[in-house]
Amino acid sequence: VANGQWTVSGVHVQIDDWRYTPILSGPAGAEVVHSFLALGDPASMQGSNITAVWYRATAGCEWVKKAWQAQDEWKVIEQIKSELGIGSEFDDEWAVWLPKDGGAAPAGEGVPYQKGFFLGDYVGDLVNASPARDSLVAALVSLGYSSADIATEKAEFTIDCECDAALAAMRAGVEAQVRTGSDGEALATAALAECAAICLPRTWVSTGPSPWSACNMGAFALTGSTFDPLNGWWTCTYTATCTQTRTRTLTHRYLNCTTATCNQSQTRTCTETNSCLMVATGCPNPPSAECIAQWGGGPGPVCGAGGAWAPACNW
Repeated sequence: VANGQWTVSGVHVQIDDWRYTPILSGPAGAEVVHSFLALGDPASMQGSNITAVWYRATAGCEWVKKAWQAQDEWKVIEQIKSELGIGSEFDDEWAVWLPKDGGAAPAGEGVPYQKGFFLGDYVGDLVNASPARDSLVAALVSLGYSSADIATEKAEFTIDCECDAALAAMRAGVEAQVRTGSDGEALATAALAECAAICLPRTWVSTGPSPWSACNMGAFALTGSTFDPLNGWWTCTYTATCTQTRTRTLTHRYLNCTTATCNQSQTRTCTETNSCLMVATGCPNPPSAECIAQWGGGPGPVCGAGGAWAPACNW
């Protein structure tokens, strides 16, 4: 495919601690998914864990897979950009966990991968043959072993489904959404339902966010004073703050199609500033009635950005 035909899709998929970026080929309106780059959340990775997996579609129903361990996500992205000739104009489209920090050297070619382990890993062969495969993988990942705990490779997706059904379903959903704006998630879920009673895990805001609560401004306190000797007055500045809260509910869908909810709240601080001119007496604290009478119709409270939503949801 010519370099100009590669695009990085902004239609991302997040399943648990992994974010999937589709890489597309073909002209507008006829795009096909060439591959998915799955990047693990650095906060959940330890030791020599596999942190990135590149799934490349084939003419059949299988996918060619390569992986990297303990590797910076942008180095992996630069490697794929180098292999495919993807330009930096798509850098904002990758579903990354961390912002790009300067120039990153390519990570080097990935290692063949299969179902949680590097191909040829003797431990991986034993684990994948075990009926306790999923719990063993989770344990190895927590110990920092070179493995990956990826939901679409768990038993629910592989017992009744063939040919990497989850990836095929994701591809169908992404292609439909990119080409026509269709509901890609619904199409992917329907494709999965053809082989098993499973769903693509997903987390979404099901209620809210609610409006911000009322701003009950606290008492004004002196925060600045400047004397003008030429005119003989003080410029007195007073500030008051309030805290506002809003709420939302998240819903998470599991592999087995059951759901759970989690309630979160977010806070922000609003600040109001007023000033007055006082002669000789200086700046009273709290402000006097004479000072307050000068405030008039000020700009009102200025509110900052909301903080992080809390508590974290443990699905």
